[in-house]
Amino acid sequence: MRLTGRRWLGYASITAVAFLTVVLLVPLTLSRWLREALFVRLYTLIMYFMADDLVPVRKQVMSYMDAMDSHDDCLRKEGLLRVLEIGAGYGANLPYIRRKIKYSNVDPNKEFDTLLMQELAKYKGVHLEDSICGHGEDMHSLPDGHFDAVVMTFVLCSADDGHKLLQEVKRVLTKSREKNTRFLVAYPSTISYTSKVLQERRVATTLERSTP
Repeated sequence: MRLTGRRWLGYASITAVAFLTVVLLVPLTLSRWLREALFVRLYTLIMYFMADDLVPVRKQVMSYMDAMDSHDDCLRKEGLLRVLEIGAGYGANLPYIRRKIKYSNVDPNKEFDTLLMQELAKYKGVHLEDSICGHGEDMHSLPDGHFDAVVMTFVLCSADDGHKLLQEVKRVLTKSREKNTRFLVAYPSTISYTSKVLQERRVATTLERSTP
């Protein structure tokens, strides 16, 4: 495998951040804010250096929404979908959404909020309905059968309880008359953030919910 200059720089940067994390181990243990702020910067850095690998995945996953119709009559007439993204981070998927949507986000890290709002402002077709600070395993504030599509990237591999997360996803997905409700997932083949950078294989898939 031939490593590009960007990839070498990415490895070096991540190594430096890992060293800094060890140095700051005690403050990080004591401060949730510091942990979340450092994670935002580390995650953003990793996504930048992995862009060559991830952009095709993001484009493919987001493209599945192009042919979908909303279960909501009013939204369908306007050509809109109601979409939930779990763990949007700073909004890395937003540039690849090619249609108008009603958008909600659930993310446990409030330190992403400013970056996400800045990214949302660039895309007039993405109308923010709700932004919730919380975990996908517990989305009790969201009603049953509310969303036409649920999107997750790099979430299942780091969820505390993947089974519970998927149960919540099924709950908030609509039972569509057209039976084309989509759960859109992009994920790597490993579970740790370091492995995400080092692992070359990437998987993009959609899981289509079967509805009665």
